[in-house]
Amino acid sequence: MREFARLQGRGKEGEDEILRRFPNLVERYLALGGFPEHAQSDNFPEVRRRLRADIVDRAILRDLSRFDVDVPRVRDLFVYLVQDSGALFNTSHRADDLGADPRTVARWLELLEDTLLLVRLPKYAQHAAARLRSQPRIFAADPGLVEAFSLLPARDEQV
Repeated sequence: MREFARLQGRGKEGEDEILRRFPNLVERYLALGGFPEHAQSDNFPEVRRRLRADIVDRAILRDLSRFDVDVPRVRDLFVYLVQDSGALFNTSHRADDLGADPRTVARWLELLEDTLLLVRLPKYAQHAAARLRSQPRIFAADPGLVEAFSLLPARDEQV
C-alpha cells in the first residue's frame, strides 16, 4: 500500500504506473471490495467464500449474538439486504418474510447498520413529515459484499 501511495503522488506518470501494475482496478474493486486482505488475490471464488464466512462468523454471529437476537433470521435479513442492495426497504414486508414483528425487524436493521456493513439512505424530501413517511434505501457498504453474497455463480476470469 505504501508503494501505491508513493506512485499516486507522482501525478500522471504515477497513474500510468499504477494502471500497468494493477490492471482492471475498477473491476477488481467491484468484485473484491475494499477489503485490504483480498486486494491482491486473483482467486475470486476463495475471496467470496472467505468474505461470506468472515461476515457471517464475525460481524453477525459474534457481534450481534450479544444482543440476544435471533441470529439465523438476522443473518437471513442481512443476506437479503445485501443481495437487494439499493432497493427500498419495507419493514412490514420483510417482517412477513421472516415471520417476525415489524418492530423487531426494524431493530435488527439498526443493529446491522451498527456493524457498518449496511447503510441506510433516506429519501430526500423538503418536508420532515414526507421524510418520515418515506421508505429508505438500504445499501451494502462495500461492493465486495454484493459480489460475495450474490446468487450468481462465481465468474470465470477466462470468459
